[in-house]
Amino acid sequence: MLRVTPSAELEDLVKLLRNSPEVRKRIQAIERAVAFKTAERVRDDVKAKAPRDPKLKPYVEALDVSDIDGHPNAVALTAELKQELATVNTAKTVALFPNTPGEAVFPVLAILRQYEPWAIDMIPPVTVKDVVFREVTEQEVKKARAANVLILPSAMSLLTQAKVPMGDEFKVKGSAMLDLANLALRIEFGAPGVPRAMHWRPGVKKAMRGLFVKVLARDSQFKEFVAKTLFDAGFGGYKQETPPTYSSITEAQAKRFEDFQKRLT
Repeated sequence: MLRVTPSAELEDLVKLLRNSPEVRKRIQAIERAVAFKTAERVRDDVKAKAPRDPKLKPYVEALDVSDIDGHPNAVALTAELKQELATVNTAKTVALFPNTPGEAVFPVLAILRQYEPWAIDMIPPVTVKDVVFREVTEQEVKKARAANVLILPSAMSLLTQAKVPMGDEFKVKGSAMLDLANLALRIEFGAPGVPRAMHWRPGVKKAMRGLFVKVLARDSQFKEFVAKTLFDAGFGGYKQETPPTYSSITEAQAKRFEDFQKRLT
Protein backbone atom coordinates (compact mmCIF):
# COMPACT_ATOMS: atom_id res chain seq x y z
CA MET A 1 0.00 0.00 0.00
CA LEU A 2 1.31 3.41 -0.94
CA ARG A 3 0.29 6.37 1.14
CA VAL A 4 1.11 9.97 0.26
CA THR A 5 1.36 12.37 3.19
CA PRO A 6 1.91 16.13 2.98
CA SER A 7 5.06 17.68 4.36
CA ALA A 8 4.96 19.74 7.55
CA GLU A 9 5.45 22.89 5.46
CA LEU A 10 2.51 22.03 3.21
CA GLU A 11 0.29 21.27 6.20
CA ASP A 12 1.13 24.68 7.66
CA LEU A 13 0.26 26.30 4.32
CA VAL A 14 -3.08 24.49 4.13
CA LYS A 15 -3.85 25.51 7.72
CA LEU A 16 -3.03 29.11 6.89
CA LEU A 17 -5.26 29.05 3.79
CA ARG A 18 -8.13 27.50 5.73
CA ASN A 19 -7.92 30.32 8.25
CA SER A 20 -8.30 32.88 5.46
CA PRO A 21 -11.91 34.22 5.45
CA GLU A 22 -12.01 34.36 1.64
CA VAL A 23 -10.66 30.84 1.21
CA ARG A 24 -13.07 29.53 3.83
CA LYS A 25 -16.01 31.13 2.00
CA ARG A 26 -14.93 29.45 -1.22
CA ILE A 27 -14.58 26.05 0.44
CA GLN A 28 -18.01 26.47 2.04
CA ALA A 29 -19.46 27.34 -1.38
CA ILE A 30 -18.14 24.05 -2.77
CA GLU A 31 -19.41 22.11 0.25
CA ARG A 32 -22.83 23.70 -0.06
CA ALA A 33 -22.99 23.04 -3.80
CA VAL A 34 -22.19 19.37 -3.20
CA ALA A 35 -24.80 19.13 -0.42
CA PHE A 36 -27.44 20.95 -2.47
CA LYS A 37 -26.90 18.94 -5.65
CA THR A 38 -26.81 15.67 -3.72
CA ALA A 39 -30.08 16.54 -1.98
CA GLU A 40 -31.62 17.35 -5.37
CA ARG A 41 -30.62 13.91 -6.65
CA VAL A 42 -32.08 12.21 -3.57
CA ARG A 43 -35.30 14.23 -4.03
CA ASP A 44 -35.55 13.23 -7.69
CA ASP A 45 -34.86 9.59 -6.80
CA VAL A 46 -37.61 9.61 -4.16
CA LYS A 47 -40.09 11.21 -6.55
CA ALA A 48 -39.28 8.70 -9.28
CA LYS A 49 -39.82 5.70 -6.98
CA ALA A 50 -42.84 7.02 -5.02
CA PRO A 51 -46.24 5.34 -5.58
CA ARG A 52 -48.34 6.77 -8.38
CA ASP A 53 -51.43 6.92 -6.17
CA PRO A 54 -53.18 10.26 -6.96
CA LYS A 55 -53.92 10.75 -3.26
CA LEU A 56 -50.18 10.76 -2.55
CA LYS A 57 -49.33 13.24 -5.31
CA PRO A 58 -49.42 16.30 -2.98
CA TYR A 59 -46.93 14.57 -0.63
CA VAL A 60 -44.51 13.77 -3.44
CA GLU A 61 -44.73 17.23 -4.99
CA ALA A 62 -44.13 18.90 -1.61
CA LEU A 63 -40.60 17.45 -1.30
CA ASP A 64 -37.89 20.04 -1.79
CA VAL A 65 -34.48 21.18 -0.58
CA SER A 66 -34.37 23.56 2.40
CA ASP A 67 -31.56 25.55 3.96
CA ILE A 68 -30.66 25.00 7.61
CA ASP A 69 -30.20 28.32 9.40
CA GLY A 70 -26.67 28.86 10.63
CA HIS A 71 -25.26 26.04 8.48
CA PRO A 72 -24.20 27.51 5.11
CA ASN A 73 -22.82 24.19 3.90
CA ALA A 74 -25.75 21.98 4.92
CA VAL A 75 -29.24 21.47 3.54
CA ALA A 76 -32.23 19.25 4.29
CA LEU A 77 -34.81 17.48 2.18
CA THR A 78 -38.14 18.44 3.71
CA ALA A 79 -41.82 18.85 2.92
CA GLU A 80 -44.81 20.56 4.44
CA LEU A 81 -48.42 19.89 3.57
CA LYS A 82 -51.08 22.04 5.17
CA GLN A 83 -54.31 20.40 6.21
CA GLU A 84 -57.56 22.19 6.97
CA LEU A 85 -59.20 21.00 10.18
CA ALA A 86 -62.61 20.96 8.49
CA THR A 87 -61.40 18.57 5.78
CA VAL A 88 -59.69 16.01 8.03
CA ASN A 89 -61.05 12.48 7.90
CA THR A 90 -61.62 12.00 11.63
CA ALA A 91 -62.12 8.26 11.21
CA LYS A 92 -58.51 7.81 10.02
CA THR A 93 -56.62 10.70 11.64
CA VAL A 94 -55.18 11.48 15.06
CA ALA A 95 -53.71 14.76 16.32
CA LEU A 96 -50.29 15.39 17.83
CA PHE A 97 -48.69 18.44 19.38
CA PRO A 98 -44.97 17.86 18.77
CA ASN A 99 -42.27 19.69 20.62
CA THR A 100 -39.65 21.75 18.79
CA PRO A 101 -36.40 21.83 20.80
CA GLY A 102 -35.60 25.30 22.06
CA GLU A 103 -39.17 26.62 21.81
CA ALA A 104 -41.18 27.68 24.85
CA VAL A 105 -43.76 25.14 26.01
CA PHE A 106 -47.14 26.61 26.94
CA PRO A 107 -49.30 24.88 29.59
CA VAL A 108 -51.96 23.89 27.07
CA LEU A 109 -49.38 22.08 24.92
CA ALA A 110 -47.67 20.42 27.87
CA ILE A 111 -51.03 19.02 29.01
CA LEU A 112 -52.22 17.91 25.58
CA ARG A 113 -48.91 16.15 24.91
CA GLN A 114 -49.31 14.02 28.02
CA TYR A 115 -52.31 12.25 26.50
CA GLU A 116 -51.60 12.13 22.77
CA PRO A 117 -52.43 10.83 20.27
CA TRP A 118 -55.84 12.48 20.28
CA ALA A 119 -58.86 11.40 18.30
CA ILE A 120 -59.89 14.64 16.56
CA ASP A 121 -63.36 14.72 18.12
CA MET A 122 -61.93 14.14 21.62
CA ILE A 123 -59.54 17.11 21.84
CA PRO A 124 -60.60 19.56 24.59
CA PRO A 125 -62.19 22.84 23.37
CA VAL A 126 -58.97 24.86 23.48
CA THR A 127 -57.14 27.00 20.93
CA VAL A 128 -53.61 26.08 19.89
CA LYS A 129 -51.17 27.65 17.48
CA ASP A 130 -50.08 24.53 15.60
CA VAL A 131 -51.11 20.90 15.29
CA VAL A 132 -49.89 17.90 13.31
CA PHE A 133 -52.35 15.42 11.85
CA ARG A 134 -51.23 11.82 11.42
CA GLU A 135 -53.05 9.47 9.08
CA VAL A 136 -53.60 6.06 10.70
CA THR A 137 -56.03 3.15 10.47
CA GLU A 138 -59.60 3.23 11.79
CA GLN A 139 -58.56 0.71 14.44
CA GLU A 140 -55.81 3.06 15.67
CA VAL A 141 -58.29 5.93 15.89
CA LYS A 142 -60.69 3.77 17.92
CA LYS A 143 -57.83 2.83 20.26
CA ALA A 144 -56.88 6.50 20.71
CA ARG A 145 -60.52 7.49 21.31
CA ALA A 146 -60.93 4.80 23.98
CA ALA A 147 -57.81 6.07 25.78
CA ASN A 148 -58.98 9.69 25.45
CA VAL A 149 -62.31 8.86 27.06
CA LEU A 150 -60.52 7.58 30.14
CA ILE A 151 -58.12 10.50 30.51
CA LEU A 152 -60.37 13.38 29.38
CA PRO A 153 -61.56 14.29 32.92
CA SER A 154 -57.94 14.50 34.12
CA ALA A 155 -56.89 16.54 31.10
CA MET A 156 -59.81 18.95 31.54
CA SER A 157 -58.97 19.32 35.24
CA LEU A 158 -55.33 20.16 34.47
CA LEU A 159 -56.36 22.66 31.79
CA THR A 160 -58.73 24.35 34.24
CA GLN A 161 -56.05 24.51 36.94
CA ALA A 162 -53.65 26.06 34.42
CA LYS A 163 -56.35 28.64 33.57
CA VAL A 164 -56.29 27.71 29.90
CA PRO A 165 -59.13 29.53 28.06
CA MET A 166 -61.92 27.20 26.95
CA GLY A 167 -64.23 27.69 23.99
CA ASP A 168 -66.98 25.76 22.28
CA GLU A 169 -64.67 23.64 20.15
CA PHE A 170 -61.04 22.85 19.38
CA LYS A 171 -59.44 25.52 17.15
CA VAL A 172 -56.11 26.01 15.39
CA LYS A 173 -55.00 29.61 14.87
CA GLY A 174 -51.64 28.79 13.26
CA SER A 175 -50.86 25.91 10.94
CA ALA A 176 -52.22 22.40 10.71
CA MET A 177 -49.76 20.08 9.01
CA LEU A 178 -49.96 16.50 7.83
CA ASP A 179 -47.32 14.25 9.44
CA LEU A 180 -45.43 13.51 6.23
CA ALA A 181 -42.55 11.74 7.99
CA ASN A 182 -44.97 9.18 9.38
CA LEU A 183 -46.74 8.84 6.03
CA ALA A 184 -43.42 8.33 4.23
CA LEU A 185 -42.38 5.59 6.68
CA ARG A 186 -45.76 3.86 6.37
CA ILE A 187 -45.31 3.77 2.61
CA GLU A 188 -41.64 2.77 2.87
CA PHE A 189 -42.16 -0.18 5.22
CA GLY A 190 -45.79 -0.95 4.54
CA ALA A 191 -48.91 -0.30 6.62
CA PRO A 192 -52.60 -1.24 6.39
CA GLY A 193 -54.37 0.73 3.70
CA VAL A 194 -51.17 2.29 2.36
CA PRO A 195 -49.53 1.26 -0.94
CA ARG A 196 -46.04 -0.02 -0.04
CA ALA A 197 -43.12 1.35 -2.05
CA MET A 198 -39.46 1.51 -1.03
CA HIS A 199 -38.83 5.03 -2.34
CA TRP A 200 -36.58 6.72 0.27
CA ARG A 201 -33.98 4.10 1.16
CA PRO A 202 -32.46 3.62 -2.32
CA GLY A 203 -31.63 7.32 -2.74
CA VAL A 204 -30.50 7.79 0.86
CA LYS A 205 -28.17 4.78 0.65
CA LYS A 206 -26.72 6.05 -2.64
CA ALA A 207 -26.04 9.41 -0.98
CA MET A 208 -24.41 7.76 2.06
CA ARG A 209 -22.16 5.65 -0.17
CA GLY A 210 -21.12 8.78 -2.03
CA LEU A 211 -22.48 7.58 -5.37
CA PHE A 212 -24.15 10.91 -6.17
CA VAL A 213 -20.92 12.76 -5.31
CA LYS A 214 -18.95 10.48 -7.62
CA VAL A 215 -21.33 11.30 -10.45
CA LEU A 216 -21.00 14.99 -9.62
CA ALA A 217 -17.20 14.70 -9.64
CA ARG A 218 -17.35 13.54 -13.25
CA ASP A 219 -19.48 16.50 -14.31
CA SER A 220 -17.27 18.77 -16.43
CA GLN A 221 -19.15 21.95 -15.52
CA PHE A 222 -18.94 21.21 -11.81
CA LYS A 223 -15.23 20.37 -12.07
CA GLU A 224 -14.67 23.72 -13.76
CA PHE A 225 -16.63 25.47 -11.00
CA VAL A 226 -14.50 23.80 -8.30
CA ALA A 227 -11.25 24.68 -10.06
CA LYS A 228 -12.21 28.32 -10.58
CA THR A 229 -13.53 28.63 -7.03
CA LEU A 230 -10.30 27.31 -5.52
CA PHE A 231 -7.69 28.80 -7.81
CA ASP A 232 -9.14 31.87 -9.55
CA ALA A 233 -8.98 34.80 -7.11
CA GLY A 234 -11.04 36.96 -9.48
CA PHE A 235 -13.87 34.44 -9.79
CA GLY A 236 -16.91 35.62 -7.86
CA GLY A 237 -19.45 33.33 -9.49
CA TYR A 238 -19.09 30.76 -6.75
CA LYS A 239 -21.56 32.83 -4.72
CA GLN A 240 -24.32 32.20 -7.27
CA GLU A 241 -23.45 28.65 -8.37
CA THR A 242 -26.03 27.02 -6.11
CA PRO A 243 -29.40 28.78 -6.30
CA PRO A 244 -31.04 29.71 -2.99
CA THR A 245 -33.63 27.30 -1.71
CA TYR A 246 -37.25 28.31 -1.43
CA SER A 247 -37.45 27.59 2.27
CA SER A 248 -35.32 27.32 5.38
CA ILE A 249 -35.63 25.55 8.70
CA THR A 250 -33.95 26.10 12.05
CA GLU A 251 -31.35 23.74 13.48
CA ALA A 252 -33.90 22.68 16.10
CA GLN A 253 -36.42 21.80 13.38
CA ALA A 254 -33.75 19.84 11.52
CA LYS A 255 -33.14 17.73 14.64
CA ARG A 256 -36.78 16.61 14.48
CA PHE A 257 -35.93 14.71 11.29
CA GLU A 258 -33.09 12.73 12.88
CA ASP A 259 -35.37 9.84 13.88
CA PHE A 260 -36.81 9.68 10.36
CA GLN A 261 -33.30 9.53 8.88
CA LYS A 262 -32.19 6.82 11.33
CA ARG A 263 -35.19 4.71 10.41
CA LEU A 264 -34.12 4.81 6.78
CA THR A 265 -30.54 3.80 7.42
